[in-house]
Amino acid sequence: MDHACGTGSAIQEKDGDRITVYVRIEEGKIQIRFLVRGCPRIIASASALAVLVNGKTPEEAMAVREEAIREALELPDPSFQCPAVPIEAFHRALAQCGYTRIHSK
Repeated sequence: MDHACGTGSAIQEKDGDRITVYVRIEEGKIQIRFLVRGCPRIIASASALAVLVNGKTPEEAMAVREEAIREALELPDPSFQCPAVPIEAFHRALAQCGYTRIHSK
């Protein structure tokens, strides 16, 4: 992604799934892109995250939790850790842009 203000990566050690999230903030709205390698659930989780956060403010996007991804994908079993991986990468990317859960830019 051109002009990304942050890049975050996360790995699910158990299965070796990997994701890198790129964040750009323009006019106060988030745009994300991602590269992912892993099972269909992790790919779907990354796609769901993109749908849930693109176009939102950083503060709104930080409020997106694993439960929202599970709900969007209708994942019934909470033991699947797939939604946690893209959320982790996304939060790392936002932190590079100056945003954290506690305080915002």
